[in-house]
Amino acid sequence: MQHFLQVAFDGLYRGPCTKTVRSTIKQMYLIYREDLRKVMSKVNHVALTGDMWSNSRRQSFICITAHVMTNVYETIPVLIGFRRFKGRHTGESIRNYIDYELKRSGIESHRIISITTDGASNFESAMSTFQFGYHFKCTSHNLNLVVNKGVCLWKRPNPNKFPFTNDENFSDNAVQSDSEEEVSDTYSDSEEKQDDVNDDQATPSTNSSDNSSSTTIISEDEFSSDEELDNEEYDIGDIGGGMLDEEIFNILLNNLQVLRQTRKLIVFIRNHQVTRDFVSQRKPTKPPYGNIVIDMKIRWNSTQIMLERFLNRQKDIQAIVASPDQFKSSLTKKKQIKLKKLALTHDNWDLLQIISSILGPFHQATEMLSGQTYPTLALAYYTIKGLENFLWKEQDEPELARAIKKSIRAQFKYYFDTNAPNEQKQLTLVKSLKTF
Repeated sequence: MQHFLQVAFDGLYRGPCTKTVRSTIKQMYLIYREDLRKVMSKVNHVALTGDMWSNSRRQSFICITAHVMTNVYETIPVLIGFRRFKGRHTGESIRNYIDYELKRSGIESHRIISITTDGASNFESAMSTFQFGYHFKCTSHNLNLVVNKGVCLWKRPNPNKFPFTNDENFSDNAVQSDSEEEVSDTYSDSEEKQDDVNDDQATPSTNSSDNSSSTTIISEDEFSSDEELDNEEYDIGDIGGGMLDEEIFNILLNNLQVLRQTRKLIVFIRNHQVTRDFVSQRKPTKPPYGNIVIDMKIRWNSTQIMLERFLNRQKDIQAIVASPDQFKSSLTKKKQIKLKKLALTHDNWDLLQIISSILGPFHQATEMLSGQTYPTLALAYYTIKGLENFLWKEQDEPELARAIKKSIRAQFKYYFDTNAPNEQKQLTLVKSLKTF
């Protein structure tokens, strides 16, 4: 930067020192916080959203956003808290942090209508006091869980917890032994070298008083920590309704195996210049026209985007794996053999096509519910009903597709019926009726 300023201003400008910049930013921040408090203290109705996540270094973060509406019914999101989170992610810690940020922002608890988060148990515990109004579970997040578990996109189902129609024990030997950590690391390395799923993507691709003596005053530093975020694991079979049989269990295992092999093949192609160029230099005959991409656990719809582009390049990819020796000038014999082993069978390609066709409506639903400029509560009702019709309606489709949809239905029933708060279901229905 100093060199740039020297050249741009011919040595006539001298930038401020680091200490001055730091001091100025701090002063600007304090002024902003005070202005924010003055404005938010006058707002009568506030809706909150909250989220927690970790970065690639396993550092934890929490974000709280307040949503207010103007006199002309325009929704304005206001960030009121975004920082590193220290210690265990207990419901009490999360509740104390949110309360702390609300006090700093001049938002009294009786003016809070609701808070929307994911369905994690720590968030449920934090909201159990109704201190922040009604607790809504993010519909888009639930849709992501439904397809992740119902199709078995990432995690091998636990046979000890999977609901069966009989008492037999089943083996999961059909699934290759790669650990999640190994797979995750492979994709992380690839992401550093290549663009992610957003690359050249066109389309488709979260009642106690403020004066309560029990409230804990929390210092800002308490939420700045290097501690790792505890992994939250999900089991495909941890559902209360629906008995699924051995056939579906084995289908889910096969789904996971084929998806893992697909990801490995994509990573290989993207990580080697010669194979990457072979694909990118050939334009697909239909959209989407972007290059092949790799999906990510935390990125909604990324598996559907990955499969759409991968299937659109089927002929090119088959040409690569069928004759790896065409790249012998750039690939070692060992890599040629590895590439050959990653070849997908005809049945594998058919399965990927089926999974993509099933994920399509969920992709569209998530896109609709991810709007930032319009309320989505009423839209959620019709979106859920539309997906119910897609999942339960008898269609002329392969038996494999019906079996996968049966698995998804069990997860769908759990997240949008059994495990959904009654208040959320009732208010979603009322809001949908008021739309007309």
